[in-house]
Amino acid sequence: MKKVAFAVALALGMVSNPALADGSEKRAFATYSDLDLTKAAGRATFDRRLKNAINKVCQSDWSRSVRVNSEARKCKAKLREKTTPMRDAIIAKAQARASRNTLAANPR
Repeated sequence: MKKVAFAVALALGMVSNPALADGSEKRAFATYSDLDLTKAAGRATFDRRLKNAINKVCQSDWSRSVRVNSEARKCKAKLREKTTPMRDAIIAKAQARASRNTLAANPR
């Protein structure tokens, strides 16, 4: 599970924000080791953390510029597209692990 957590952090951190004028990269992390992803509340918390991390990476200084705001929206969409498969895989692994643990605890 730690390798997947690293992958999410890496995916969020390695995307350069096109709205940043200096070309620097921002990094953000979305942790989930403290969450029960088999429950809706845990998944909702993880989704909120991912959204906050994406917003942090893609935020730019306040601007009235249509171009800057458009680039920030594109950045967010790109990161959501990139992280959604990883998010889904993390949740699927958590659910599979819970299912295996249930079967092991209740053998027939």
